[in-house]
Amino acid sequence: MIDCRRSTVMRFVERNFRNIRVALLFAALAGLEGCAVGPDYKRPDLALPADYATSTTSDIGGATNSSSAFASTSALTTIPNDWWKLYNDSQLNDLVASALANNADLRLAIARIDEARGVLRETNAALFPEVDASGFGSRQRSGAAG
Repeated sequence: MIDCRRSTVMRFVERNFRNIRVALLFAALAGLEGCAVGPDYKRPDLALPADYATSTTSDIGGATNSSSAFASTSALTTIPNDWWKLYNDSQLNDLVASALANNADLRLAIARIDEARGVLRETNAALFPEVDASGFGSRQRSGAAG
Protein backbone atom coordinates (compact mmCIF):
# COMPACT_ATOMS: atom_id res chain seq x y z
CA MET A 1 0.00 0.00 0.00
CA ILE A 2 1.43 3.36 -1.05
CA ASP A 3 0.81 6.42 1.11
CA CYS A 4 0.01 9.34 -1.21
CA ARG A 5 -0.01 11.96 1.52
CA ARG A 6 2.77 14.50 1.51
CA SER A 7 5.43 14.11 4.12
CA THR A 8 5.63 16.46 7.06
CA VAL A 9 8.91 17.91 5.81
CA MET A 10 7.46 18.72 2.40
CA ARG A 11 4.45 20.44 3.97
CA PHE A 12 6.76 22.46 6.21
CA VAL A 13 8.89 23.54 3.23
CA GLU A 14 5.84 24.50 1.20
CA ARG A 15 4.39 26.60 4.01
CA ASN A 16 7.65 28.30 4.90
CA PHE A 17 9.31 28.50 1.47
CA ARG A 18 9.58 32.28 1.51
CA ASN A 19 11.09 32.34 5.03
CA ILE A 20 13.58 29.62 4.11
CA ARG A 21 14.56 31.46 0.94
CA VAL A 22 15.12 34.73 2.85
CA ALA A 23 17.16 32.95 5.53
CA LEU A 24 19.37 31.30 2.87
CA LEU A 25 19.84 34.67 1.17
CA PHE A 26 20.97 36.30 4.42
CA ALA A 27 23.30 33.39 5.18
CA ALA A 28 24.89 33.69 1.73
CA LEU A 29 25.31 37.45 2.10
CA ALA A 30 26.86 37.06 5.56
CA GLY A 31 29.27 34.47 4.19
CA LEU A 32 30.30 36.72 1.33
CA GLU A 33 30.67 39.70 3.66
CA GLY A 34 33.19 37.75 5.72
CA CYS A 35 35.39 37.39 2.61
CA ALA A 36 35.46 41.10 1.83
CA VAL A 37 38.70 42.81 2.84
CA GLY A 38 38.12 46.21 1.37
CA PRO A 39 39.86 48.40 -1.19
CA ASP A 40 42.21 50.02 1.34
CA TYR A 41 43.72 46.80 2.70
CA LYS A 42 47.41 47.09 3.37
CA ARG A 43 49.54 44.11 4.32
CA PRO A 44 51.13 44.67 7.74
CA ASP A 45 54.89 44.95 7.94
CA LEU A 46 56.56 42.16 9.87
CA ALA A 47 59.80 42.77 11.64
CA LEU A 48 61.89 39.67 10.94
CA PRO A 49 65.40 39.10 12.26
CA ALA A 50 68.21 39.66 9.76
CA ASP A 51 69.30 36.01 9.95
CA TYR A 52 65.81 34.60 9.36
CA ALA A 53 66.11 31.58 7.05
CA THR A 54 63.74 31.43 4.11
CA SER A 55 62.82 28.20 2.46
CA THR A 56 61.37 27.25 -0.87
CA THR A 57 58.85 24.55 -1.62
CA SER A 58 61.56 22.21 -2.87
CA ASP A 59 63.38 22.52 0.48
CA ILE A 60 60.30 21.50 2.41
CA GLY A 61 59.55 18.58 0.13
CA GLY A 62 62.79 16.86 1.03
CA ALA A 63 64.98 17.97 -1.87
CA THR A 64 68.17 19.62 -0.76
CA ASN A 65 69.16 22.89 -2.31
CA SER A 66 72.62 23.81 -1.03
CA SER A 67 72.34 27.41 -2.20
CA SER A 68 69.36 28.25 0.00
CA ALA A 69 69.64 29.70 3.47
CA PHE A 70 67.32 26.99 4.78
CA ALA A 71 69.67 24.19 3.80
CA SER A 72 72.72 25.92 5.28
CA THR A 73 71.11 26.68 8.63
CA SER A 74 69.37 23.32 9.02
CA ALA A 75 72.70 21.55 8.67
CA LEU A 76 74.12 23.61 11.55
CA THR A 77 71.30 23.05 14.04
CA THR A 78 70.52 19.61 15.36
CA ILE A 79 67.66 18.66 17.60
CA PRO A 80 68.66 16.52 20.58
CA ASN A 81 66.92 13.19 21.10
CA ASP A 82 65.63 14.33 24.48
CA TRP A 83 64.38 17.72 23.26
CA TRP A 84 61.52 17.83 25.76
CA LYS A 85 64.02 18.21 28.60
CA LEU A 86 64.82 21.70 27.28
CA TYR A 87 61.53 22.88 28.83
CA ASN A 88 62.58 21.83 32.35
CA ASP A 89 59.08 20.57 33.09
CA SER A 90 58.87 17.58 35.42
CA GLN A 91 55.31 16.74 34.36
CA LEU A 92 56.34 16.66 30.69
CA ASN A 93 59.36 14.52 31.56
CA ASP A 94 57.12 12.07 33.45
CA LEU A 95 54.62 11.91 30.56
CA VAL A 96 57.32 11.21 28.00
CA ALA A 97 58.93 8.58 30.23
CA SER A 98 55.56 6.90 30.71
CA ALA A 99 54.84 6.98 26.98
CA LEU A 100 58.23 5.48 26.15
CA ALA A 101 57.84 2.76 28.78
CA ASN A 102 54.30 1.77 27.73
CA ASN A 103 54.75 2.18 23.99
CA ALA A 104 54.23 -1.04 22.05
CA ASP A 105 56.79 -2.04 19.49
CA LEU A 106 56.12 -0.69 16.02
CA ARG A 107 56.34 -4.18 14.53
CA LEU A 108 53.59 -5.37 16.85
CA ALA A 109 51.39 -2.45 15.83
CA ILE A 110 51.93 -3.23 12.14
CA ALA A 111 51.15 -6.90 12.79
CA ARG A 112 47.88 -5.93 14.52
CA ILE A 113 46.93 -3.74 11.56
CA ASP A 114 47.68 -6.59 9.13
CA GLU A 115 45.64 -8.95 11.28
CA ALA A 116 42.70 -6.54 11.34
CA ARG A 117 42.89 -6.16 7.55
CA GLY A 118 42.86 -9.95 7.18
CA VAL A 119 39.79 -10.24 9.41
CA LEU A 120 38.11 -7.49 7.39
CA ARG A 121 38.87 -9.30 4.10
CA GLU A 122 37.49 -12.52 5.54
CA THR A 123 34.33 -10.77 6.74
CA ASN A 124 33.81 -8.97 3.44
CA ALA A 125 34.29 -12.21 1.51
CA ALA A 126 30.92 -13.39 2.81
CA LEU A 127 29.27 -10.51 0.92
CA PHE A 128 30.34 -11.84 -2.48
CA PRO A 129 28.82 -14.84 -4.25
CA GLU A 130 30.71 -18.07 -4.17
CA VAL A 131 31.64 -19.62 -7.46
CA ASP A 132 32.07 -23.35 -7.63
CA ALA A 133 32.71 -25.46 -10.67
CA SER A 134 33.12 -29.12 -11.23
CA GLY A 135 33.38 -31.20 -14.30
CA PHE A 136 33.22 -34.77 -15.35
CA GLY A 137 34.23 -36.34 -18.58
CA SER A 138 34.54 -39.79 -19.98
CA ARG A 139 35.52 -41.34 -23.26
CA GLN A 140 34.54 -44.64 -24.61
CA ARG A 141 35.45 -46.31 -27.82
CA SER A 142 33.03 -48.60 -29.44
CA GLY A 143 34.48 -50.65 -32.19
CA ALA A 144 32.85 -52.92 -34.71
CA ALA A 145 33.93 -56.52 -34.59
CA GLY A 146 34.94 -57.57 -37.94
